[in-house]
Amino acid sequence: MQVSRTAKAMVTQMGMSKKLGQVAWTSSGGPSFVGQSMGQPSDCSGETADEIDAEVKALVERAYRCALKPAVIGLWLGSKLGVG
Repeated sequence: MQVSRTAKAMVTQMGMSKKLGQVAWTSSGGPSFVGQSMGQPSDCSGETADEIDAEVKALVERAYRCALKPAVIGLWLGSKLGVG
């Protein structure tokens, strides 16, 4: 999914995480699913990978809430104004 890839790149390559700091945790921007990462050395520990996954999940959830908010407000306003 494009959103997950972008969020993971933000955390692992661009250092856009307050919790993990401004550090590049991976060196490549290739596919992140298991089938293509098997046999390749890990750039970080399992514990750090779990923290990265948690940060990625938080970014995706925050983006979803931000994207959903205008739609919900629009539906509410439309119902109040009798539109739709």
